[in-house]
Amino acid sequence: TALLLGILALAVLAVNLIKNKGNSDTEWVNFAIADTTRISKIIIEDTYGQHMELIQDGGEWHDENGACVSKPNVSFILEAAKLIEFKGYLPEKSKGKFTELMATQHIKVSFYLDGRWSKSWYIGPPAQDHYGQIMLLETADEGKSKDPVMMRIKNLNGIISPRFFAERKR
Repeated sequence: TALLLGILALAVLAVNLIKNKGNSDTEWVNFAIADTTRISKIIIEDTYGQHMELIQDGGEWHDENGACVSKPNVSFILEAAKLIEFKGYLPEKSKGKFTELMATQHIKVSFYLDGRWSKSWYIGPPAQDHYGQIMLLETADEGKSKDPVMMRIKNLNGIISPRFFAERKR
């Protein structure tokens, strides 16, 4: 009977996990885009009103005005999109502080796959150790996350935000 009760308990647990599948927080750390060749447009905006669109057309990238853009800069962005990974959750007592800070100071990066909006990153301040960034995720399916998390780029020690700038270089 103990074995039967154990199996029954596991069955109840499995049913509850399946029922709560859409409520998992793992979707809030799924920033990466596995196939970056499908990225057709990237929009970068900051809280100072700066805005830049990067548009891929036939394998070449240009801005919204048709001007050429630096290939290395686009490569850094695409590399970040592919290699970004979860670093950790913020301590409970600092979530409020970082949520408030990110409301007024962030870089928003929106990715379009095959012409359709897929997800946006909200890049906030660096992680305390400067090996990553405090970020929020917004997706077409799940909406915007309410709690920021720490993200990093795989095999890179440093912050993420310098790869994403909306101010045009002169």
